[in-house]
Amino acid sequence: MGDNPYHNQHIQEYASAMEETVNEITQHYDGALMMFAERFEELAARVEALEQAQEKPVELEANVRLNEKSAKDLRAKIASLFRF
Repeated sequence: MGDNPYHNQHIQEYASAMEETVNEITQHYDGALMMFAERFEELAARVEALEQAQEKPVELEANVRLNEKSAKDLRAKIASLFRF
């Protein structure tokens, strides 16, 4: 091996190619991990918003006199509680 003048050059080329490959793989996985971190942050914000929305008391006004209009109003108000 000592007689081959290109021996060190081959080692340097191989090391350079390996370093480039490792850098590409690292960039790929770093990008994927960053995407996952961003998605987790978005999901955490959405969960927090949903939890805060559940904590708010729901105010409901209803006319309870028994007639056709008040029954429709009551039905509409109850149905609106289930729409988000």
